[in-house]
Amino acid sequence: MILATRTRAHLNCNHKNNKHIIMSDSFIITNLVTMCLDAYKNEGISITRLFQHAGQDIRLLDNPIMDIATANALYAAAYDITGNDTLGINAGRNVSPTTFHALGYAAIASKNLLESFRLIASFSYGINSLTRLAVFEEEHRIGFGFELPPPGKEMHFLGYDAATCMTARICRQLQAGPAAIREVDMGRAKPADVQAFEHYFKAPIHWNRDRFVVYFEPEYFLRPNKHANPFLVEESLKGAKSFFDGLISAMRYTQEVKRAISQRLDQTDLSLAHIAAQMNLSERTLQRYLSDEGTSFRQLADDIKREAAKYFVQTTDLNVSEIAYSLGFNDSGNFTRAFKRWFGCAPLVYRQRHADQAACQ
Repeated sequence: MILATRTRAHLNCNHKNNKHIIMSDSFIITNLVTMCLDAYKNEGISITRLFQHAGQDIRLLDNPIMDIATANALYAAAYDITGNDTLGINAGRNVSPTTFHALGYAAIASKNLLESFRLIASFSYGINSLTRLAVFEEEHRIGFGFELPPPGKEMHFLGYDAATCMTARICRQLQAGPAAIREVDMGRAKPADVQAFEHYFKAPIHWNRDRFVVYFEPEYFLRPNKHANPFLVEESLKGAKSFFDGLISAMRYTQEVKRAISQRLDQTDLSLAHIAAQMNLSERTLQRYLSDEGTSFRQLADDIKREAAKYFVQTTDLNVSEIAYSLGFNDSGNFTRAFKRWFGCAPLVYRQRHADQAACQ
């Protein structure tokens, strides 16, 4: 029991480099991640190689929402491959209002930026489950962005950078002329290439804040949008509500099962039967629900254990046996075989390679 307590503490801790955080019940809309990947491709990064480096299945792009642990692994892999901490800028440049489906059309047709961003914020529940998007209205400035989630639930900084740069990008698309950005709060450490961010935003940037927010002059936010159309707003909002409500509903059981699995990772008798009973469902019914959502209990358990294994090997000093038992394996041999299947090498070899890569950065 002491071991289980120790490893659960490691599982929930906030890694100092904000990489490979394990949050199996948090999600982000896949379309946002896809926009980032397209930008990485333009930088010469092979998407197939990126998924292999991250230890992820490329078929996850077919799902409408993506687990934050998966997104974080992809962002971290892109950073590992390139060492470029400004990738988020180009990813933000690649996002448009239509990234959000019908909601994007409503934002484009809104009468001004204030209304556009209020609409986007109102659908925050379907865009991500980490933090609430919000409009920050103050006397001398109006901003759009989000506060940092609680420790241990963060997204990789490349994801945050892309989301923040996206705000400026949307403004430049909806308004004529340069965006009247007053200042920017960035909730992460100052990057090596500060000039790249200053050039992109063309405004003062404050680092290590508790939020990611782009602030504008109030009159800029109230200026009429180029394509304002009240009728299109009304019709697009109907489609947006249908899309996002359906999105969440469609992945309901997947998210519940992932949460239940993560809570029982150290149990050797983890099974569909146990989880189904916990959810007051029959095995057959739960199996059918998961199949309808494009997955299975076995796949979800394997994915979560893979992410947890990678996290423990990369970010803790636990030995192989401790990690094996914390993930419900009967012995270290079974765990090592599973790890080789996931990542192509033994746990200690993977740990050393990760340490070598970190030392070179």
